[in-house]
Amino acid sequence: MLKRFFGLAVTLSAAALLGACSDMSRYEQQVEDLEPVYCYKSIGSVQCYKQPKHSDSRRLVNFYGPAPRTYDKPDTPDYAAPKAPKMIDYWVKDPEPVPQAAPPRDTGVKAEAASATPLTTLTATENEDVPFMDGLMRSIFGKPELANKPLAAAPAPAPASAPLAVDLVVKPLASASPPLQPAPAAQPLIPVQTGTL
Repeated sequence: MLKRFFGLAVTLSAAALLGACSDMSRYEQQVEDLEPVYCYKSIGSVQCYKQPKHSDSRRLVNFYGPAPRTYDKPDTPDYAAPKAPKMIDYWVKDPEPVPQAAPPRDTGVKAEAASATPLTTLTATENEDVPFMDGLMRSIFGKPELANKPLAAAPAPAPASAPLAVDLVVKPLASASPPLQPAPAAQPLIPVQTGTL
């Protein structure tokens, strides 16, 4: 009977030892016969494939079918060793831009200088080029005038040889109206400085 007990103990220990050496978990034993599906995490969701992706083994979420480790891993690709580019002994530079003055533009406005007076007036030529919308507005509303147009030339002063006759006699008004009052004294002029602050 002792022999039988030892034989049974050796058989059970061998079975336990073989079960412990087996690397299949209980989950793997239950899903081994199902259709193979291997799901991995991705940026937006979970993506599933019919064969395991060994490059994404750390992102494995769940699987059905044989365990991914039972598949043969593909060989690692042979990447070319990085090499520095060839040395060159020249360099290319675009020529420096040379500043040039802008050509004068014909604006259609000419200045007329009066010989007797220092004032100048600007007059537009009749055949000036006007954009379409400006021409349309001019045909409807007329030609616009500048609010700050130049002053007209002052009239020439009278010659000094001909004195002007001025009547300085004050005539009294009708008796019903009160007599005229003398004008108040003039306020002194305060000089005002112009310029920017």
